[in-house]
Amino acid sequence: MSHLELLSQYNDLPLLNSDFGVANSFISSLIIFTTLISMLWFILGTKSGFKTLPLFIVLGLVASIGAGWSGLTIASWSGLYP
Repeated sequence: MSHLELLSQYNDLPLLNSDFGVANSFISSLIIFTTLISMLWFILGTKSGFKTLPLFIVLGLVASIGAGWSGLTIASWSGLYP
């Protein structure tokens, strides 16, 4: 099966063409970035006495919203999302 056939198969999935698909990608990016930020906070926080938690929470939220927004933009460019 070629890559194009595989992609066309996935483009037909209702998950990618619905609001839930976009929300699902946003939630997964939120989880990934939150995990990365919490790992960074733990590594750096052990050195600074965990005083940087609010900064990392804000950075995590900004990064997650940015990832979700770029996902929405890419989905709209590719025609997956109106």
